Amino acid sequence: MSKYFHVIVEKDSNNSEALFTDLKERELKKLFVKPYRKGKDIFIDGVIHKNDSIQKVFLIETVNPSKDELEVIKKESAEWLERVNREPGPKIISAGRGWVKEDIVEAGKNVTTNFIKSPPDNSPSFFSSFISNPWVIRIFGGLIVIFLTYLISKYFGLAL
Repeated sequence: MSKYFHVIVEKDSNNSEALFTDLKERELKKLFVKPYRKGKDIFIDGVIHKNDSIQKVFLIETVNPSKDELEVIKKESAEWLERVNREPGPKIISAGRGWVKEDIVEAGKNVTTNFIKSPPDNSPSFFSSFISNPWVIRIFGGLIVIFLTYLISKYFGLAL
């Protein structure tokens, strides 16, 4: 049985966006989970999604592709609207749910915590933090000065 994964993010309280749909687990990890964990921006179809603008992440797992799952949501939503509108009282005029990719959240299982257990790591890598450490800069700078002094003394025949 195939599993399909879908990535929905919220950038502010009223704006959710489906970044990816119908991914296999390997694709999910490569295209979203790893860059997100590292604090990197996500680049999709010419659009840069800033990692620090993402407030919520939903990783949804379904057994069917999003197209099929959204059709089920549309059907269930239409049946609910029809049932509600048959009853006496105010009528609801709505296209219903299942028309936008973000509605996939209703169809599957939220597996976000299986892949993401902490906020993105926006801290610098070990290498960059090591290189920018003041002690490393001073020691390396001192070694360069000693080496240059040695070269100059050899060139001019000076004894140190």
